[in-house]
Amino acid sequence: MRAGAVVGIVPDGIGGIFTAASGAVPWGKDALALGRKRGLMRLALRHGATCMPGYFVGTLQLYTISHDRFGILAALSRRLRLSLFLFHGRFGLPIPRRGPLTAVVAFVPAPSGPLAEPTAEQVEAHHARVYGALAAAYDAAKPAMGLPAAATLTIT
Repeated sequence: MRAGAVVGIVPDGIGGIFTAASGAVPWGKDALALGRKRGLMRLALRHGATCMPGYFVGTLQLYTISHDRFGILAALSRRLRLSLFLFHGRFGLPIPRRGPLTAVVAFVPAPSGPLAEPTAEQVEAHHARVYGALAAAYDAAKPAMGLPAAATLTIT
């Protein structure tokens, strides 16, 4: 990362597809699958970068995802590092359903300065701070998005 650069990263790749609920996901049951990887947080701490985690509410309702019950597609996708899954949207076609999409973004200021070699505890604390801020922003934006009070953003 160079000074002043903006980097956008989508952390919910192949793992997110296969951990999302099979079928159509109900409105207000959002999920973000991050797993145990913390490389992004380690990089942010090493460079003293400001993090702005974001989530698009409504994306899980655009398509219906079909999972094979044996996990063959998930295993093959991980091995090939390529997303292989079956999905359909409007009219049973690969066209997204109509629905509202809203971006929720949190601002997490950079730590006091770059850390040459952040410890595992510092990385985990920063991860909790960044994604805790995203969860708080989601909760604060629920009324504006028309989500019920019981709506949840599950981060795993």
